[in-house]
Amino acid sequence: MFRSLKSAACVLALVCLAAFGGAQDSAAARTLTEQERRGRAIYLRGESPAGREIAAAVGDLDVPSTTVTCAGCHGARGEGKTEGGVTAGSLVWPHLLKPYGHTHPTGRKHGPFTESAFIRAVTGGVDPAGNNLLTAMPRYRMSAEDMADLIAYLKRIETDRDPGLTDTGIEVGVVLPSKGALAETGASMRAVLATFFEDLNARGGVYNRKVTLRVFDMPAAVARAPREQVFAFVGGISAGADSELATLARAQEVPVVGASTLMPEAGTPPNRYVFYLLAGVVEQARSLVNFAA
Repeated sequence: MFRSLKSAACVLALVCLAAFGGAQDSAAARTLTEQERRGRAIYLRGESPAGREIAAAVGDLDVPSTTVTCAGCHGARGEGKTEGGVTAGSLVWPHLLKPYGHTHPTGRKHGPFTESAFIRAVTGGVDPAGNNLLTAMPRYRMSAEDMADLIAYLKRIETDRDPGLTDTGIEVGVVLPSKGALAETGASMRAVLATFFEDLNARGGVYNRKVTLRVFDMPAAVARAPREQVFAFVGGISAGADSELATLARAQEVPVVGASTLMPEAGTPPNRYVFYLLAGVVEQARSLVNFAA
């Protein structure tokens, strides 16, 4: 019971951050295509999901693209921002294509972007009029496939919203077994979590949004969850499906907080979407050996 409540409390922190982000149009928050999802990884993290190298040149210095991401300067939603006296413009696609063009704070002017003009700006550092961009703008080297993925995401970035989050509610999931040796444990964990969120909703929910708990049977969760669209998974028993759940979390970019298992899926690099509250049997054994030594 304590583990379930601790997991719920952890995911509640994530829920609060999401709910504080403001209202969003649930109709516009459709699932990203595979290409858009790849472009999102490039935009937010500077990572090519295909494993291709993306490099960036800042002046005479070559650095990994992960250190100078698009989102770091232009904002998580491509809204553009000013920092240190340098303005990074909006990358929302309709804004780039404005027919009357652009005038920047430095006085630089140019016409609307096209896809080819955008590529020249990202790779060559020149705007549609042939003017040099600011030195602070990195010049990126990436494959044509990765560039196409990035552009596909920028065309969607304005309407890309977190799944399971609407004006009135937040949906979280829990993976529990309904059959077999762990069925009784699963039922107990479900009862604890349901009571926790019922009490939370009775007190107004999170920023006036009610939290809905959706229960997924452990074997079926891997197949159903991508279509169900939840904001995060809270707690749950992943024993027997650890690898599948970790793969699902990474592919769908859905956090799994407090998964209960003796065999955490701890790969290299670590899965940024899975948070285990308890050490697995391997970690426990290593701790015992270290203590004995």
